Amino acid sequence: MGILSDDKQAMVEITRNDPADPHMGYTLKVEGCAGANRFAGQNDSVCFSRLDQFCDRLDGFLASRQSDVVLETTEDCRLEFYRWSSLNVFSGR
Repeated sequence: MGILSDDKQAMVEITRNDPADPHMGYTLKVEGCAGANRFAGQNDSVCFSRLDQFCDRLDGFLASRQSDVVLETTEDCRLEFYRWSSLNVFSGR
């Protein structure tokens, strides 16, 4: 599964390490750019909780751009998508 931002400045990719073995985990790759600053990271051994449920909720989030959607992983990590509101940031709320 791959997700690319509208401005093509950020990308998240999730791939199964071994399609024949669902217990082998996934690779999570993230790349982003903010002006001249670039970030890239990859973890080759990630286990997700309820990936199918996350994919369904992500479809709804992308259609409405409301609320948030969270993918839980091992080691208390998470991948979260949420609607960014610059009004709240600049108004101090």
